[in-house]
Amino acid sequence: MKPYYSKSELIEMIRKRALTLGRTPKVSDFSDNDAKAILSYFKKWPKAIKAADLNHIKPDFTLAAKPDAPKAEKVSKPAPKKEEKKADRPAGRYSKAIIKNMLLAEMKRQGKRPTRKSIDENKNLPTVATCLKYFNTTKMQDVWDEILD
Repeated sequence: MKPYYSKSELIEMIRKRALTLGRTPKVSDFSDNDAKAILSYFKKWPKAIKAADLNHIKPDFTLAAKPDAPKAEKVSKPAPKKEEKKADRPAGRYSKAIIKNMLLAEMKRQGKRPTRKSIDENKNLPTVATCLKYFNTTKMQDVWDEILD
């Protein structure tokens, strides 16, 4: 390893490795000394890849297909087993009345006012930010005051 690499030398090193591998190189594709030199200059691997202008190349993308090399067939992953479908947040728009009813139902279920954290964790409720937006305020206390009045 030489004591100092210029930015252009490091970029050239990354590009040459990409050409030999036929894909975007990983840190592990370089010797320890070369990887340390690259990371000490760019600090993060994605920055080094971006500087080498390799962002548009996916890790398994072949840069230059060799005519005598057979192409590798991709093996598709088996479909994931269908388990319990997680409740997603309802898509679409809310109204103040819908949000009010949902929060009152949650309050009745818990026996107390739900906290901001419990509202955000509950996938069946709109987020706190959504509630604040529809009630045109920045405090949940103002939302509860309007709901309970």
